[in-house]
Amino acid sequence: MILAFIGVKLIIEALHGSNVDAIGPIHLPETGIAASVGFIIVTLAVTTVSSLGKSSYHRRQLQANPVRSAELEPANDQQTDAVGT
Repeated sequence: MILAFIGVKLIIEALHGSNVDAIGPIHLPETGIAASVGFIIVTLAVTTVSSLGKSSYHRRQLQANPVRSAELEPANDQQTDAVGT
């Protein structure tokens, strides 16, 4: 999301640098630094809160149903193969 925003912003800035202010009937907006930084901060905040909420939800689900917790936990990476090496 952030990379797409930055890419579009770079294209619009390049067009403004070439004295192109509109593409057909669509006016190309000028996005200030404060708006850009605000967009990035809000996007990072939303994704952080969403991730923490999902982790908390998953943790509560494991505590509420301990029988399924073994099924939902990640597998141990230190298992030996069938040959025993």
